[in-house]
Amino acid sequence: MLITTVDNAYQLEQLFKECGRENQFSYEGFNALYDYLDDYSDFKVDVIALCCDFTEYSGWEELYNNYSYSYNNESKTFEELEEDGELDDFKEWVQDRTTVIEVTNYKNDIVGIIIQNF
Repeated sequence: MLITTVDNAYQLEQLFKECGRENQFSYEGFNALYDYLDDYSDFKVDVIALCCDFTEYSGWEELYNNYSYSYNNESKTFEELEEDGELDDFKEWVQDRTTVIEVTNYKNDIVGIIIQNF
């Protein structure tokens, strides 16, 4: 098990690559995860633990598809959730239960979401 420190998102991504986990997060996801972890001084990276603790989703729809049963115990689709104006409620529900990291591109557009698994 490799536990070490990193100084930037590139080093974080390379560490994952050395462990055969380079596809765990997108390029933007590695940047967002590094920024989140960097808020903790002298954090140590344990690649396997991070793979177990965090998951990147392409957006709120994919996240909802994985957590909809826990959220509402119904078979409501994401489209129905949006149509009923409940998407913000779902986002709040997730944020109340775990860490949510927005993944942005160079234009600051949200291109994904990383959550701490719960």
